Amino acid sequence: MFSVQRELETTFLALALICIPWILVGYVGCIAIFLVFAIWAFFTISIMVVMEGLSAFLHTLDLHWVEFFTGSGNPYTPFSSKYLLKPEEDD
Repeated sequence: MFSVQRELETTFLALALICIPWILVGYVGCIAIFLVFAIWAFFTISIMVVMEGLSAFLHTLDLHWVEFFTGSGNPYTPFSSKYLLKPEEDD
């Protein structure tokens, strides 16, 4: 299954943890790996949060479009238990 989030995460991981810090050696290399991992984790989580928020926004926008602008939706009625307890009228 293809996931944009997984592809971005893999790309950032390859650039951040495999290519960049291994140029440095010793203590400086260890500190660089730690810092680069922290930056990579921050950007990975940020991208995931933004993409999930965008997904929720687009889903809501799609529901509004279908319900209100195409004219085929039902008007919104909030849930209430008094409608459940009221007996149905026979026509």
